[in-house]
Parts: sequence; structure tokens; C-alpha cells
Amino acid sequence: MPPPKKDSTSSDNTRVDDLITALRDEKVLEAIGVIFENKLQQLITTVSNLSTELNKAKDDIDTLKSENDQLKQDILVKDQEIQHNLSRIEQMDSYMRLDNLVIKGLPDAYAAVVTNDSDSSTAPSTSSRENRDTTLAAVINLCQNHLKVNVTTNDISMVHRLPKGRQDTSQPVLVRFTNRKARDLVYSAKKELRNSRPTNSPIYINEHLTKKTDEVFTACRRCWKSRKIAGTWSWNGNVFIKHLPRNGGNIAKVSNLEDLRDLRVDNDSR
Repeated sequence: MPPPKKDSTSSDNTRVDDLITALRDEKVLEAIGVIFENKLQQLITTVSNLSTELNKAKDDIDTLKSENDQLKQDILVKDQEIQHNLSRIEQMDSYMRLDNLVIKGLPDAYAAVVTNDSDSSTAPSTSSRENRDTTLAAVINLCQNHLKVNVTTNDISMVHRLPKGRQDTSQPVLVRFTNRKARDLVYSAKKELRNSRPTNSPIYINEHLTKKTDEVFTACRRCWKSRKIAGTWSWNGNVFIKHLPRNGGNIAKVSNLEDLRDLRVDNDSR
């Protein structure tokens, strides 16, 4: 005859009763309390350490943020200083060019030939002097006989040929005048070239513009050629344009390409 099966429910009840009896024992409760207290203390210590690290991380973040803000401010100030210095350099460069004019299209068959790879130290000084004299004579002839301006050698302090550009038929001539009056008279008389040409090819007289201003002037000329403006010119190193009649026909100074972009939008909108 098989042994009687054990009642699992009865066994479980017995264990529960034993546990309840044990929990009534103060020593057992005290031991359990010590265990929980140790665990709780460990958790408190861990949380405290994490809180300290978190606060330190927040302080580090605040410090980095403050340093980053200060760095941005310093960069902004430096950028403003750089832009200010660049503007001053541009103004000084423009001022130093006010006594100059650039003549394009003046034949250079008997003038100095300047190339990027030429070595002036190996050229005979007499040849260089003759070339300068020939160029000077050509400039004075242009002024007196075609522009109808009485310019003499005393009005010109320096002439020399510049490197030829892609669209130049001859090397441009840089002319520095000894006085602003003579320079302005020559520049104002350039319209006479429409009626009197010393050569078969056209001759143009321009101001000696800085690189930045020359870029603006070139862009303005493109607008004029595409009939977005009525006209453009430079005077004393500044670029001006005349609006089309439908846009008022007024004259405006163009200091940078941003001004011109606004102008194009204005002209394109009808």
C-alpha cells in the first residue's frame, strides 16, 4: 500500500506559521532590521554620492556655458575690431589712390613691357627710362590733344604700365598726378574720347579703385549692361548708380554688393 501523499497546502501553511512565529521573535526582527538598515544606508550613501557628482556636473556645465558665452562675446568683439580695421585699411588704400588714374587701351608698342615673370634688375636703366618717357609722352599727348586738358610733365609724378588683363588690348597705364586738380580735370574730360580717338581701338580712363570697390563697380556695370539701372560711374573712389525712371531715376551710392543685390530685387519686381 503506497504511502499517503503529502498535502502541499498543509506544508505551505506550516511554513507560513513558522515564519509568523519567527517574526514574533525580537531577535529575528532585530536581525532583519539591521540588514535593512545597512542596505538603506548603502542606498543613502550612493544617492548622496550621485547627488554630489550631479551638482558638480551642473557646476561644470554652468562654468563651460559661461566660458562659451564669454568666448562668443570675445569672438564678436574681435570680429568687429577686424571689420573696423579692414574698413580703415580700405579707406586708407582708397585715399592713397585718389591722385591716380588708369588709362586702358593706350598703345604700348614703344612703352615698357611689364610681365609677371620679368626681372627689372636685369633690364638696362636707360631702356627703362626711355620706356617711361615714351609712356609719359603718350599720356600728355592724350590729355592735351584729345581731352583738351593742358597737362604738363609737372602735373604727373609717375607713369608705368600694369600687367595686361584678359580683355585688355594693351597694357593699362597707371598715372599718378602731382595735384588733385589736374587729375580731376583729366577724369572729367574723358567724355571727349567719344569725339576724338587717338587710336582705332577705344580708350577708357578710370579711377584707380581698390579691389573691393572695383568688384562693386564691375557688378554695377553688369547691371547697367542688362538694363537694370540707367547708369553707373565712380568718383573719388566711390561707386554711384542711377535708377531707372520706373524706379524713381534717383542717384544712389553703392558701397557693397549687398546694396546691389537689394537693387536687383527692386528692379526685377514690376
